[in-house]
Amino acid sequence: MTAERLSGIGNVAAPDATFSNADLRRATFSNVNLSVARLDNVDLSGATLQNVNMTNVAISHANTEGMTIDGIRVSDLLAAFRPDR
Repeated sequence: MTAERLSGIGNVAAPDATFSNADLRRATFSNVNLSVARLDNVDLSGATLQNVNMTNVAISHANTEGMTIDGIRVSDLLAAFRPDR
C-alpha cells in the first residue's frame, strides 16, 4: 500500500482519533488542541514547541538529551533536582 501525501488540512474535528505508523515529519501544527492526548513511541527529535500550554503534562521514559526549556538544559534541571542519580 502506498501512503497518500496530504497538505493544507484545516478546520478538522477528530476527537478520539488514533494515528499509527504515521509520518508527520516537518509537519506544522498551529492552533491545535491536543489536550489529554497520549503520545507513545513518538519521535519529537529536533521539534520546536512554542506558546504551548504544558499544564499537567507528564513525561516518562523519555530521552531528553539536548532538550531545553526556556534555554535551560533539562539534564541540568534533573541533576539539580535529583543529585543522587
